[in-house]
Amino acid sequence: MLSELAHLKKVRLGQSALQSSYQLAVSENIEKKSTIDVDSVQTFKPDMFQEFECVEDQVPSDSENCDSQLIQDEKETVSSHQFTNFVKSAHNTGSLQQQLAFSSITAVDLSSSKLQNIFMANQGVSACFRTISAFVPMKFSTNDRLKFAESGQQVVGTDDIINVLQVISTLTEKSRDVRKMVLQEDAVRICLTLCRIPIQADYKSTTLIRVYALRLLAACLRDASARLYAKRIQASSVIQRLMKESKEDADIITCCQLCIWELFKSKRNRNYLLDQQTLIAQLIQLIAYPYQQINKQVLLQTGNNYLYAPRQDFTLECIIESLNIFSTIPNGRSQILQFNGLAPICALLKPKYTTQLIQKAVKIIANCAQDKGVDSAVRAANGLNDLSNLLKTVDFETQKAVTKTIVSICLTGPYQTSSETVVGDKFNFNEKNAENILKLVECESVQKFVSMIDCDDEVLFSENGQVIVQRVIDDKGRSVLKDGQETRVLCLEATKALQTLIQCDSGSAAFNSQKKLVNAVVRHLTITDTEVLTLTLFCVKNGISHKEHSDKQAQELSKQIDAQNGVARLLSLLKHSDLQVRSAAAGALNSLFVNLNRVTRTARSLGGSFQNIAELLNKKMYGEGIF
Repeated sequence: MLSELAHLKKVRLGQSALQSSYQLAVSENIEKKSTIDVDSVQTFKPDMFQEFECVEDQVPSDSENCDSQLIQDEKETVSSHQFTNFVKSAHNTGSLQQQLAFSSITAVDLSSSKLQNIFMANQGVSACFRTISAFVPMKFSTNDRLKFAESGQQVVGTDDIINVLQVISTLTEKSRDVRKMVLQEDAVRICLTLCRIPIQADYKSTTLIRVYALRLLAACLRDASARLYAKRIQASSVIQRLMKESKEDADIITCCQLCIWELFKSKRNRNYLLDQQTLIAQLIQLIAYPYQQINKQVLLQTGNNYLYAPRQDFTLECIIESLNIFSTIPNGRSQILQFNGLAPICALLKPKYTTQLIQKAVKIIANCAQDKGVDSAVRAANGLNDLSNLLKTVDFETQKAVTKTIVSICLTGPYQTSSETVVGDKFNFNEKNAENILKLVECESVQKFVSMIDCDDEVLFSENGQVIVQRVIDDKGRSVLKDGQETRVLCLEATKALQTLIQCDSGSAAFNSQKKLVNAVVRHLTITDTEVLTLTLFCVKNGISHKEHSDKQAQELSKQIDAQNGVARLLSLLKHSDLQVRSAAAGALNSLFVNLNRVTRTARSLGGSFQNIAELLNKKMYGEGIF
């Protein structure tokens, strides 16, 4: 019994000793966390960037060249009086009232012009930048805040500055008037400094500070004067350095692209970025990194709105969009080819990626494939084969983008958009893009157009497209409803692409072999819609106008046209009120009449056929200066 009591006493003594040692460790830890020398802490100061001479660009800013600001007062989520009190409390730098004020403002939708005016009238912009100037780049504990309060210093830490940057970046993105006031506070220099100073905080807080600073910078760069100043201090080099240091950080990389898009609006910035010959190479390298989905808070605006909808592959989308911007000018396209950028871009043309990403990659290929040497790189990267495979998808936007790209890389000369261009446009086989056309035909692209072109005729009337709804089968075998307008647009784009591919002998042969496709094209000759008629007539012309075809092939196509009363329809179109239709119908008939076959005999037997043709020679029908 005594031994048990002695043992129990030892246990209790041990527990009390452990408890006292734990309390001592906690107190030491608290003291350790709050060992900040209040007098030695330095607040934020923007760096002094060296300025270089630069001539002002003749590019208007969004503030000068934009529609009037929309008033959306119905979005208000707070009363004017309450919001005014929030803004007034935001002037108490470093206080608890300021923390609560900015935290409350982040929950307010600032799309309303009324709230924006209240914010500006109560010096809210000045309060934000006064708070930024009091920023100490470290995370504060509760004891740290008490020490600063006792010393009377007005400082803010990382948690407070995140809310401030979120508020001011949102307002700058939404309001041109706020943007002008922000630029008066030297915002460009402040944002660049925030992007490169060391911050003693956790990874998430550091990232949020930098991404909000980049968003604020991108919003400022919408103004021409800000772009000029950014050029003088070489802001692009700071952005490139940040991208290099954070190449695996999806959040930082995404917001850097927002700045690049705005910088590119200036011609001098654009030339400077391309002259460095490092940015495009850097962007191409970034495509290879397996980025995770972006943090939603990075794109978060006040009131739980988003600058862009956060989605999978959004970082890659932004990188590809930057390359797409560069691909619009020859120097950019040559650098994309120089740094072997087409191979990783073509690798994105896979169904596993989002539709938006595929569409942006397709645009780059469409731009690059027009230049000498670049189209061969696309073929070498198997890009044309991937494009052809995308025609089998059921996504409307993807199919539309692919068909437009095929037209872009295969079509010679501008497509007819008015009567003035009809005479000059020939639509002959383009030797420059011959290999592109032949490769796409080899990939059985012509056969893949059948499902797009063979559609309900009622949908092809522009006035019906808005109201007709069709039931179709999606890629998972489910029956879904589809807008009739989508079917019409897709049929038109596919017909444009088809008439470019059948300019060559192999393409025309592939077209002739698809009886369902030929029947659909001939059937569309009965459509009264001018746009449908013009495209269909060019398909008929290109499908039978090749001398190397056998007579049997030509007769087979002629039989299908004759069987559906197509000859009479073509002759009647020679009297159409639209010049495009008359010209295209004449071209189709000319191709049909090259060989003496039953179509020619049918045309001769029709009354008034010669009269219709003769009337085309009347110059008064076209006005002066046509011939």
